[in-house]
Amino acid sequence: MKQLSTTMDLREDSVLRAYLKGYGYARLIVAGITRHFYVTDAPADFFERIRTKTVLQGYLWTQNSISFEFNMEVGGKITVPAAPSTTGGPDERAEPGNFIAFIHTADIVSANERKCLMAEVSLPFRFFTIAVAHSDKSFYTEEIQYMDGRIIILSDREAVFETAREIPITGLVRGHFVFDGDDIDFTARITSAESGTTNRYGIEFTGMNDRERNRILEYVFSIYRE
Repeated sequence: MKQLSTTMDLREDSVLRAYLKGYGYARLIVAGITRHFYVTDAPADFFERIRTKTVLQGYLWTQNSISFEFNMEVGGKITVPAAPSTTGGPDERAEPGNFIAFIHTADIVSANERKCLMAEVSLPFRFFTIAVAHSDKSFYTEEIQYMDGRIIILSDREAVFETAREIPITGLVRGHFVFDGDDIDFTARITSAESGTTNRYGIEFTGMNDRERNRILEYVFSIYRE
């Protein structure tokens, strides 16, 4: 999405970041759009805090380095009763749906820059590097030289890590880290490097699927809970 003149131009399944004072950030997924409202699927704890006419600060950050910011005025709330579970027993039911309807706005600020919510963390991880020309090569375990590092800044798109080792900035980084019981394997390209007693590298995740990005995003949001 390169332009957003009005929220009527939002697409279903778009992911919005919404900020509510006293709560922090929540991830809202656009579930439907009408002439008067756009409706988003919302986390249950966030849904309970929302009241009609509440105004949130909304953000849409796209993959092509364009960001949009706008106010989100609540027009109403909808709870869809839980449907019978298709995998559990006869008494098990799926979670109810919590939806928030927002009034359309054309008051949108756009910026031609890449934005994402980043949090300060301290996550030890192991990684190895590969040359870009060999990124599709299959590696045997004995060929891989693992190194230790620590992620100090994290978002669902980028990260900054420190390591005692110097690594080539033209290659890719493949690593694994854990937070709150979630395991994330990733591949990233190096975007910046600072040398010193401890070397610091900025990286951008590549080829990461939406499920893993969302797990990281929820973790980042949890750090910003108020």
